[in-house]
Amino acid sequence: AERIVDGVQEADNRFEDHPEAGGASAMDVLSVTLDALTEQDVPPGQDAARYTELIAQAREGFTSAGDQLQQGHIAEAAETYMKARTITGDLLVMISGATGTVYVLPAWSFH
Repeated sequence: AERIVDGVQEADNRFEDHPEAGGASAMDVLSVTLDALTEQDVPPGQDAARYTELIAQAREGFTSAGDQLQQGHIAEAAETYMKARTITGDLLVMISGATGTVYVLPAWSFH
């Protein structure tokens, strides 16, 4: 979960700086990090179907945002990224509830 938070913070920074330069790679890292979650057990006490669905939705969103960045569609990528980011926040709530460690994404908006 910490790698997810770190990855999102890195992606936030890429969007603030120059999303066209490195933003797609930040999206790829997030997708790979979420893939790794699918290889781990579902957190105790959490709904397995919902957990798996959130991972898939977030991963798909980050992948789509990366594709949009590569095509130069920065505003569209930012919107897609924000949706995936929100889903990731929901996923972190599930992980936090199961582990007792609170994982929260920092506030962010694209200007």
